[in-house]
Amino acid sequence: MHEKEVARYVHFDNLQFKTMNFNKIDIILEHHLHIPSVLKKQTITQAAVLISVLALISKFIGFFREVLIANYFGATGQTDAFVVAMLIPGSILGLFAGGFSTLIIPFYLERKSKSEEAARKFVDSALLVWGSVFVVVSAVILIFAPTFV
Repeated sequence: MHEKEVARYVHFDNLQFKTMNFNKIDIILEHHLHIPSVLKKQTITQAAVLISVLALISKFIGFFREVLIANYFGATGQTDAFVVAMLIPGSILGLFAGGFSTLIIPFYLERKSKSEEAARKFVDSALLVWGSVFVVVSAVILIFAPTFV
């Protein structure tokens, strides 16, 4: 083992994560846990294949969930109400997540080209705003939920 790698391990064992970069995470994953890293730079084709495989796995898990719900609860009005009740928050979250990534990524890349610190601050502030919006919307829905049900 090289001296630099030993220093990285010591850094990890002291749990100082602030200055950790992807190279150090790669070393931890591959050497300590024997997990191949997916954090390294990838080609567009590799990233597209990874996203496609993860989407396919997600669809299979969703199908399995639907089979379990149908098996345990049957095809009743209550089951349909449950499925719709679970579908609404998931759809809203999907819309916000899609909008967030569509809006944030171009601005993030612009700031990252100027400064890593500016990019990090931008993402931190964007997540704070979006998180605050989610908390407020969730509180409003919680307060008015009895009137809708």
